[in-house]
Amino acid sequence: MLVDPHRKLGWYPNHKDWIHERVNSQNKKFFLRDLKSVLTRCGVLDRFRKGPFCEYLDLADEIWFGLGKDQASFGREDFCLCSGLNMSTLLEGFREKKEVGRESILSRYFEDKRSTVELLEATFKELKVTDGDNALKMAYLLMVTQFFRTDEGRTSVPAWLWPLAEDEKAFTSFSWGTYIFDVTLLA
Repeated sequence: MLVDPHRKLGWYPNHKDWIHERVNSQNKKFFLRDLKSVLTRCGVLDRFRKGPFCEYLDLADEIWFGLGKDQASFGREDFCLCSGLNMSTLLEGFREKKEVGRESILSRYFEDKRSTVELLEATFKELKVTDGDNALKMAYLLMVTQFFRTDEGRTSVPAWLWPLAEDEKAFTSFSWGTYIFDVTLLA
C-alpha cells in the first residue's frame, strides 16, 4: 500500500475509483490540549500516559481512508487493532449502582449538583496543582464521556462511572474497547 504524505490517504496503485470521505471524531480540537494542560499542571500526565487512553493524547484530528467502491466492514477485531483498547468480556452487572465514599470526587466536587458533563469539564479545568489524583480521575471520566462521546454519557456522567474512576486499577483494567464498541454500535 502506498501512502500520499500530503493527504494522509492510503491508496492502492492503479485504483481509479475513489471514495474520499472525511472521518472526524466528535470531540473538540482543543479537548486534548486542555486535558494535557491540566494533567501537566497537576503533575499526573505521566500516570495518565500509563492508563487505558494513553495513545489518544497525541492523536491527530482526522484520519483519511481510500476504500474504492467495495463494501467494507469495521468489526470488533478492526476496532481493537485501531483503538488499542481492551476488548475482553465485560463483567456482568458493571452498570449496577455502587456507593461512593465521602472522599470521592463525586461527593467533594459535585455533592449538591447534578453531575453534568459540562460541570465536570468546567471543574476539571479549574483544578489546582495539589489536585493530582482528582485530575486523573476526572480526566478518565472526560475521556469516556467527551472524547469517545458515547450516547450514555453525552449530558451527564453515568452513575456507574463515578465509583469506577475512584479505583485506578479497576478503571485501567476495565474492558473499554468492548464497552465503547458496543455502545457505539447500539447508538
